[in-house]
Amino acid sequence: AQGKNKKNFNKKGQKKKVTDPLSRKEWFQLRAPAPFQPESFGYTCANRTQGLSKQIFILEKVEDQVKGRVVTSNQADLAKNQDPFAWRKIKLIVDDTRGRDALTSFYGVDMTRDQLSALIKKRKTLIEAIQDCKSQDGYVIRVFVMPSPRNPKTKRRKPTMPLLPNKNKLEEGLTKLSQVIAKANATQLLSLFTSETIEKKITKEVSAIYPVKSVRVRKIKVIQRPKIDATKLAEMHENDKRNLSKAEGRKPKGERG
Repeated sequence: AQGKNKKNFNKKGQKKKVTDPLSRKEWFQLRAPAPFQPESFGYTCANRTQGLSKQIFILEKVEDQVKGRVVTSNQADLAKNQDPFAWRKIKLIVDDTRGRDALTSFYGVDMTRDQLSALIKKRKTLIEAIQDCKSQDGYVIRVFVMPSPRNPKTKRRKPTMPLLPNKNKLEEGLTKLSQVIAKANATQLLSLFTSETIEKKITKEVSAIYPVKSVRVRKIKVIQRPKIDATKLAEMHENDKRNLSKAEGRKPKGERG
């Protein structure tokens, strides 16, 4: 009966407590390695640990959820005076955390779609050379380059790029690229590929085989990474190595003419 039972029959059901999902998040500031600026360029979050359950006996820390994440940012957001290189995407991977700072290291370079479309033009044969290189500190990277043919002085002949077997000769022109990368570490690799230094060297080598206007590094893929400890990661984030050269004031789009 209603008088003997202590339950309140007027209540049909209690509402569940609604909590904001963002209230359980822990936020970390992303820090880029040298030669980029030490200021934070973004945030990443992870769920705060609530407690143990009967099935889970190991408590995972919030910092462990952040480690191993790959973040992408353009070069203009990572350093000052780099607006002409806003089309270049830099990939970084979180290796460790220091307080609420997520320390990252080099993981690859890519190109935006609009810049890639500007390099591809009609009546010009698309050719791409690939070279595997190994750095001094154990990075194994795969470099993809795209040459742009030089327009002839006379307009009677339309410019084209050579196909095989001249493609193999173009790849042979990239042999000095492996020699340059073999003497560089991770910080020097970022300095080479985030400026026009390495592209000008490749253009000089390839021009002896075929007349090209320029050579663009389309993509850099990290095949193998060395084991990075706390000491090595601290060397990548030293402030005295953050000296990225100022970009020239030119248009970021593809080659003209």
